[in-house]
Amino acid sequence: MSTNGDGTYLHLSWKETGGPAVRQPSRTGFGSRLLQQGIARDLDGETHLDFAVEGLGCRMLVSLNELQVARAPSGKGYPKRSAPIYVSAASGTGTG
Repeated sequence: MSTNGDGTYLHLSWKETGGPAVRQPSRTGFGSRLLQQGIARDLDGETHLDFAVEGLGCRMLVSLNELQVARAPSGKGYPKRSAPIYVSAASGTGTG
């Protein structure tokens, strides 16, 4: 994590290993676009994909300011996002 004048950011990275050889795709697929554009739009972040032969690498920079809890008029806390984001540190996979 880092903090600057714009807020607090989470640095998340993972590297896939033990699978088949990876190569740079000839076009940007749906999953890559969804990941890159979704992180940028919804979480004020950045995504960098590395298609190394030994395994896919991914680095993300996510604004924690976007994940703060908003307050409803009733005083109950509700997340701004409609679904939580779960990240498994063991597998490096996430679901939302």
